Amino acid sequence: MENKAISMIEIGKVYTLKIFSGEEIVSKVVQIGDGFLELEDPVSLAPSQTGMALVPSVFSASMSENPRLNTNSVSLVAVTADEVKDKYRAVSYTHLRAH
Repeated sequence: MENKAISMIEIGKVYTLKIFSGEEIVSKVVQIGDGFLELEDPVSLAPSQTGMALVPSVFSASMSENPRLNTNSVSLVAVTADEVKDKYRAVSYTHLRAH
């Protein structure tokens, strides 16, 4: 069954993806495949002493390949707020590797 929430996604843009576990993932979507989204530098929201922080969604994966998220896991897709996008870009591993 097709996930209708995925149909609004544009390649190369940053989105907030809420998955069925309740976790929110912020990431640039670089590919939409048959049943998966390929994500670049996905981060999750986590509470911190100063509010919400962005932390890597996957700690043990090699960053040489982008992770893929099963589209059946996605319950909500939203355009990420500008201030969160700015934080995402600041902590993006791709951005850090480029410097």
